[in-house]
Amino acid sequence: MEFIGNYKFIVQKEELWNKLNDPQVIKSCIDGCKEFKELEKNHYKTKVNVKLGPVNADFQGLVKIKDIMPINSYTIEASGSAGQLGFAKATVKIKLESEEKYTIIKYIANTEISGKIAQLGSRLIEGSVKKNTEKFFSSLENKITNKTFD
Repeated sequence: MEFIGNYKFIVQKEELWNKLNDPQVIKSCIDGCKEFKELEKNHYKTKVNVKLGPVNADFQGLVKIKDIMPINSYTIEASGSAGQLGFAKATVKIKLESEEKYTIIKYIANTEISGKIAQLGSRLIEGSVKKNTEKFFSSLENKITNKTFD
């Protein structure tokens, strides 16, 4: 499945870049994230509870950030296992663009899901991905706007 979108922030590009590269900020913005631990530079171990329709799946996985062009773009490679429920893998290309007093995040995500959770159907999975993406960006915007970093 492919997901394409963008989100506009009222913040300078450098500040947004810094927040997107702060593991504590990222952890606090991912709904259901229990762990986002740096193993080495730009390589993280994660534990995330994801609600997919009637199913709650606990994913344990790895996130690697690569192809970094400071304050402009990077690629996220993520994979995770929910045990018997299945496996998920994603590649997300992130690009930041300045537009007057705004910074726009543009993203293209390609995902693969296998196992029992894949049987839930693409419409249900797509809806959950879109909902969680919106929650992430909304939470990030709140962290930036309110300057709160719980």
